[in-house]
Amino acid sequence: MRILSMGAGVQTTALLLINPEKYDYIVFADTGDEKPETYYYIEKYLKPLCIENNVKWITVKNSKYDSLMDYCVKKHLIPTRNFRWCTDRFKIKPIRNFIKSLKQKEPVIQDIGISLDESHRANFHKYNDKISTFEYPLIDQKITRKQCYTIIQNKGYPSPPKSGCYYCPYAHKKEIRKLHAEH
Repeated sequence: MRILSMGAGVQTTALLLINPEKYDYIVFADTGDEKPETYYYIEKYLKPLCIENNVKWITVKNSKYDSLMDYCVKKHLIPTRNFRWCTDRFKIKPIRNFIKSLKQKEPVIQDIGISLDESHRANFHKYNDKISTFEYPLIDQKITRKQCYTIIQNKGYPSPPKSGCYYCPYAHKKEIRKLHAEH
């Protein structure tokens, strides 16, 4: 069984467009705090693409909190660049819980959308266990982020917005200015 861990950004959108039929599930971990443009793109383009290709779209969430913001308010925390607890609790763990619920005898192959030029983000050994095995098809195929844009364009789709929570500490100044101007 193979799933795509869908971030709904450029790399995972390109991965889905390259070969949608290879996936049993597209799994989107919703923090509850994505930008409105991301939710729109998912509904307008990604879910219909999955329906056309008979691929199941699954949205998973943290089981205890409505959103990352809800968690932060209740725990008196803010996401920081020092320790990525938010990614672990609101993306990785909900996806792993979904995979566990499948009760597969063999590890589920989990495709991760990290491009060649961002291969430093890949964690090639973490979570490779009885539950799932990570694979990085964009790295394996030597596809860069720029090439992902070309793949999306060549398939006739608009580029997805930058994915991530709207208050992500990893956002660039340009993204924060755009957020302020548009929202």
